[in-house]
Amino acid sequence: MPRSSRATITLAILVVLPFASVLGPLPRAGAQAETETDSVSLAEALHAHRHPVRMGPDGLRGEGGRMLRERAAEATVTVLGESHGTREIPALMDALLSPLQTRGALDVLALETSPWTTARMVDSLQEGQAAYNRLLRTYPEAIPFYNLRPERDLIARFVDRSERRRPLWGLDQLFAFAGPLAFDRLEALAPSAQARRSIDTIRAAGAAQKATDARLQQLPPSVPTPITVYPPATFDTLRARFAGSAEATALLRELSMSTKIYRLNDTDNYRSNQLRAHYLRKHLRGRVEQAQARSERPVQIAIKVGGFHAFRGFTPNNALDVGNLAVELAQRQGGEAFNVAFLCGPGSEARAFPDRTTTCWPERLGGTFRTLTENLSEEADAVVVDLQALRPLLHEETLTPRESVEQLIWGLDALVLVPGARPAERVVSLAQ
Repeated sequence: MPRSSRATITLAILVVLPFASVLGPLPRAGAQAETETDSVSLAEALHAHRHPVRMGPDGLRGEGGRMLRERAAEATVTVLGESHGTREIPALMDALLSPLQTRGALDVLALETSPWTTARMVDSLQEGQAAYNRLLRTYPEAIPFYNLRPERDLIARFVDRSERRRPLWGLDQLFAFAGPLAFDRLEALAPSAQARRSIDTIRAAGAAQKATDARLQQLPPSVPTPITVYPPATFDTLRARFAGSAEATALLRELSMSTKIYRLNDTDNYRSNQLRAHYLRKHLRGRVEQAQARSERPVQIAIKVGGFHAFRGFTPNNALDVGNLAVELAQRQGGEAFNVAFLCGPGSEARAFPDRTTTCWPERLGGTFRTLTENLSEEADAVVVDLQALRPLLHEETLTPRESVEQLIWGLDALVLVPGARPAERVVSLAQ
């Protein structure tokens, strides 16, 4: 088998592993550690600016809830980084976003899903939750995260409260296991028998790959062949057959770029991260420009993505991502961005692909951060740390934490830790 094919299959298996931690790689052996003095000063600084958050019937409560509500209300763009796959984090985000949307202070929710997939999601949600559930039953692995109940409920409520034609924006690549959803649509859009045969040929090639590779055969029956088995040129060459369809052309572009990003991840992770961050930024910038051309006031946006993507400046993946672009877009409109991450706290577990549970508290944060969720009142559901308030201490070098913590403080305005988070349940059970 050619080396490129082996690399592609390796990547397909990697996708089955738990979603990457949102706080980056473990420190290298011998890397700078916090001194005892630094650890104490960091603990004092963090505890001085931590506040409890409670879930209430009318939104987030407690001193921390008030802080989150006020900052999000003041922001033109709110970036919500997250640990994926829990019950509690989508509920907390919904409690933050719902009052903003209800009083007209939030227009759009941008997601870590592809633009084409997101349009399909909105179409079904606008028909009702039953229609969305049917979409998931037909394509249970095509929509990452939003095939989980708490995530589905969040976007369903957001769409239901909105009067906009497209209240959800998709920013990301097509998911690795969205092939059947994409291929079925391409067959429906095919203008000729020749175009339909081309799609059938692609399906057959993928099935043959899965049937002959022992690693792909380890996937559960409901998990389709990943699109990573196809070279990007597979979809580039099809565009001529669908030249009359704007939707098909856009979908084929997504398939081509998505496979390129996925396949590069296995051989050149740095380049893959750069391409993906550029892809996310391109979609966000384009949607904002379109919205602004139709509106006399700034469009107010919330962006819900994995924790890495939410950072101001360079992310822990060494890329300028949508969290950084959000700052620029907000300031261009005369406003400010609010970049906050909702992460698993100690004792938490999350749902991982395809249907496993995994510990999601990032131990690399260290014991100092672990203590932030201790000794909270029984009513508190989470704790928020005002990282923005720590930046003057960094600037004056009164506070000198290790490099990864310093990057966290500069990159995020606030950090919400949710202790004891539980794994989200799938909307559709996985066929074994």
